[in-house]
Amino acid sequence: MGDTAGPRKPPTEPDNVQVRVNESGLQILWGNVPGATHYTVFWGTESGQYRGMGNCATNSALISDLIMEDLYYVAVTSWNARGESNYSREQTAVYDTNPARAGIYVAKGNDAVKRGLANQAHAYFCAAIRLDPENVDAYRSRAVLYEKTNRTELASKDHKMAEKLQKDRAVSTRVSSK
Repeated sequence: MGDTAGPRKPPTEPDNVQVRVNESGLQILWGNVPGATHYTVFWGTESGQYRGMGNCATNSALISDLIMEDLYYVAVTSWNARGESNYSREQTAVYDTNPARAGIYVAKGNDAVKRGLANQAHAYFCAAIRLDPENVDAYRSRAVLYEKTNRTELASKDHKMAEKLQKDRAVSTRVSSK
């Protein structure tokens, strides 16, 4: 006689985990996991070394009281009566809301590329773009990273955006100098 009252094994790990930066902290969102009863969000400033955690019953959580300018690593697990899933794929984000620091993140991203730290580089370039959506250097640098990681479609989009911004800047400069 088998136990048919509940699940036979822990649920799968959450997928499609996203991190959004806002004034209050990091908003974490993920897809629903069938059979999960609740979730645990983990975060820290070193990959795989989570110093904070919180449980929630929904598919989102807000991590607050973070240090501005720090790079955070986030993962989520799901639970049911049989236990906890593996960690989700780790996500990386820079917590910052000051547009004046966009250039700093381009430089940090380029340094991370040189050191072979693709996830960190991506987080820094994304932070620069989020803080300054017209930062040509951030798009160009992220395009190079995408090329190095065989993400050619994304590289092409970023190259096109950098070209468009560069052209818009040139037109704007000519118009204002007349």
